[in-house]
Amino acid sequence: MYKKFYPIKPFLVLLLFLASASTALRAQQASLTITRTNTTAGGSADNPGVNNILKFTITAKNTGSTTLTNVKLYNAIPAGVTYQLGTTRVNNVPVPDASGKMRFSNPAGTLIGTGSLAAGATTTIDFNAQVSASAGFITDYATLRGTQGVNNIVQNATGASSHIDGGPKAGIIYQVTDEQPDDSTYYVLRDQFGTFLYNGRANPCFDALTGVQYQSGSLLSDTRAIAMDITGQRLYFINRYQVPVGGDLNFIYFPTNNNPNAQTYSGFQVEPDLSGPGYIIDKMTAASNGFFYALTDNGQDLTQFSITSSGAPNILNLGPLVNDPSNGANDVLAETGGDLFAASEGKLYLLSGSGKLYRINPATLVTLYMGTISNLPASGIKSAAMDNNGTLYIGGNFPPSSGVAPSSIFTANLVTMTATLVGASGYINSDFASVNIPVLAHLMTANQSYLNKSGHLFVLAGDTVEYSIEVGNIGNMSATNVKVFDTIPGFAHYLANSTTMNGVPVADVNGKMPFTVTGGRLVNSTGATTGMVVPGNNVVIKFQVTTDPLKPVCNYPQVIYPGIDGAIITLPANMPAQNGIESNCFFSDGVICGCTPMFTGTLSNNQPLLQWSVEKEDNIDHYEVEYAAGNSSQFNPVARVNSGITKLPKHQLIDKSNPLTGLSNYRLKVVQKSGQITYSDTVQLSPMGSVRVRPNPFHEDLNLQVQLKTAEQVQVRLVDINGRTVLTTREKLNAGANTMNIKAPAALAPGIYVLELMVRNQRLSQQKLVKQ
Repeated sequence: MYKKFYPIKPFLVLLLFLASASTALRAQQASLTITRTNTTAGGSADNPGVNNILKFTITAKNTGSTTLTNVKLYNAIPAGVTYQLGTTRVNNVPVPDASGKMRFSNPAGTLIGTGSLAAGATTTIDFNAQVSASAGFITDYATLRGTQGVNNIVQNATGASSHIDGGPKAGIIYQVTDEQPDDSTYYVLRDQFGTFLYNGRANPCFDALTGVQYQSGSLLSDTRAIAMDITGQRLYFINRYQVPVGGDLNFIYFPTNNNPNAQTYSGFQVEPDLSGPGYIIDKMTAASNGFFYALTDNGQDLTQFSITSSGAPNILNLGPLVNDPSNGANDVLAETGGDLFAASEGKLYLLSGSGKLYRINPATLVTLYMGTISNLPASGIKSAAMDNNGTLYIGGNFPPSSGVAPSSIFTANLVTMTATLVGASGYINSDFASVNIPVLAHLMTANQSYLNKSGHLFVLAGDTVEYSIEVGNIGNMSATNVKVFDTIPGFAHYLANSTTMNGVPVADVNGKMPFTVTGGRLVNSTGATTGMVVPGNNVVIKFQVTTDPLKPVCNYPQVIYPGIDGAIITLPANMPAQNGIESNCFFSDGVICGCTPMFTGTLSNNQPLLQWSVEKEDNIDHYEVEYAAGNSSQFNPVARVNSGITKLPKHQLIDKSNPLTGLSNYRLKVVQKSGQITYSDTVQLSPMGSVRVRPNPFHEDLNLQVQLKTAEQVQVRLVDINGRTVLTTREKLNAGANTMNIKAPAALAPGIYVLELMVRNQRLSQQKLVKQ
């Protein structure tokens, strides 16, 4: 017996028709944006100057129809700026810092207010930071997390980049060279264009503390290391041998009258151990923390120095560099030559004489291998300095075997880790320096998607689903020790040995997907060292699963990596929409039977005529036609039809037991010989007529074949997954067969929609459609 039809509210009907897609399938439910302004008078947000104050504003909005809960924000302070304590606000209300740090800089995320964000509501977080770098780009990145029903919402956002204006001296690369080609008796200071800045033969020299004048040209001699302070007024240097004592600290002073002079701190040795040639200071740089650092050729002593208020140097010998465990065969203590330069994040960088790049943490002396710059000679590198555009200048004294002139100069791009020969100066170079302390940082991104390899629009249980996790780096330095961790989703079953990284198979671990290991597994860009993700060279991990029937399947991969400060960051993969549906979750509609049933319904002499066909019936035992009244999701069997009863796999059934007094729902249950089951889409029939909609999925145009018993005014309505009407139209149709052609709105987003046809306030048809 059939249930009587009762009219119900349109929204409830909508829920019934979306039930097979599950509440786990949602359109994008939150948005996150980042803006920045320069609060310094006359300052530019696009080109801020050193010490300018930037205000960063993060705006989070709940674009869904239900409340977001457990809403957390993570916003690391961008590289190149220093957070201004006590400046964080939420919705213009000050909030306290956390342990002396910006409240939302905890990688685990921090609750925004109470953690609740109502449907349609917006919240803003802003804070101030001072520009500490003098070159490069400042880029903010934030992650919003929350819960909405059964969904875990993740949104990542990247703000526009600010190019730092380092001032008039930012474009100068200072270099110490011999005065004449192949003449190492006297040294001069030039810029990268060859212009004389200080003549070591003729300019005056003094004792920095007593003022005693020395012989002109007596200090800048056989110079091996230089470092320019950020003001551009003092260039510190150390000579290889100096009378009366080797290794004293010296500087060239550039007064406003443009008459530079050299001065020495007599007796203040930067390196007291002169027991062997390896202890010669041949590398030096200024750092963002206000200190200067010098390094011996053998890496056995990193020295920190500064000038006290009394005018005398304060020199601290820190000790030997320490290899990071991940360095492997790249031993920093085996390197010679090269040079130091610094970044705004408080780290030092060592470019070795062979082109290997290391990052040094001066607080711990731990030195991390960052890769090797290609297209450089295998030896002879002595100089490195960064210009205001983030280009690294490299020079030295290159041997004949290198194939380049001894005085060749290269520029290097640290994003691509490649060098380009720009020419030869004709002068043997001892060292480079600049006023620039650039932004050098990695900035990680993570995205995921899935693909139904079985070719069905919706995932049916038993389909093979391939997950893809993409790890990117949009910074200007490689990231190291990067790991990916992912668990196999609930109600899914991993297909053994299906995992690849960058297209290369990755072996399972103890019979499990290799990235399910506790703590994650190291990943790398193609051609890079294990654990290293190179800017612009994304890592792509893929693995395959099958799913259980009628279950929500959700995947939440994470990227785990150390920040510039060493803190471990866990970055959840962003979840861009696929066809308007969150890609972290899908609902398995049924069990795939190896066939695709086409199930349709129409009226024949006012009785339901149901027709279906399949591509093949080899594995099918029988079919069951099921019925549910228009206001019910409870289907009951109507008839059983054996497979193979027709010459072609086409079947039809007239349901004579249905008086068709109201809206009727039919579906086809396909039972395999193995006992597995799949269901067709639901077909709706009305006593007023029938509707057939093609194509589904659709792009823009819909064709409706409408069969009516009498001439009627028909209202057509297209509704999105949140119940909003996106299209409505009316048309007078004749009795019998009619054709309606409908064009979807041009800006209609991909996703799931419901097409509803009404006649005299009664529902003629309601069907689920997918917009591609």
